[in-house]
Amino acid sequence: MISNEKPDSESTKNNQLATIDATSKSLPKYPAVFSPEDIRENMVPLVRLLCEQEEGMWFRQPVTEAMAPGYFDIIKFPMDFSTILKKLNENQYSTPFQFCEDMWLVFNNAWLFNKKTHRVYKAGVK
Repeated sequence: MISNEKPDSESTKNNQLATIDATSKSLPKYPAVFSPEDIRENMVPLVRLLCEQEEGMWFRQPVTEAMAPGYFDIIKFPMDFSTILKKLNENQYSTPFQFCEDMWLVFNNAWLFNKKTHRVYKAGVK
């Protein structure tokens, strides 16, 4: 549910969320703005925590052709934690959403390349 208001019976019947009125005065007039330094300061600890996890070992460094033959035939946009840390340290993220897209890319690549029964696929899920 998006708001505290009670949904109308029509949207409940269709099993859809009630729409938000864009003219609502309760919505912020300006989007939140984050500096690259804010993003780095808040996201580096998260990436480091993920790197320290046992499952994180699969995502710490870029995949090479020697590690996974055929990887670059399937994966067109490789991403790993070390690349994300480098981008954070070089202030290459201007929004938190860009950071989220790269994090998602790490796991999406693992799911795309590996079978569901493979330990790397499972590590990405965990």
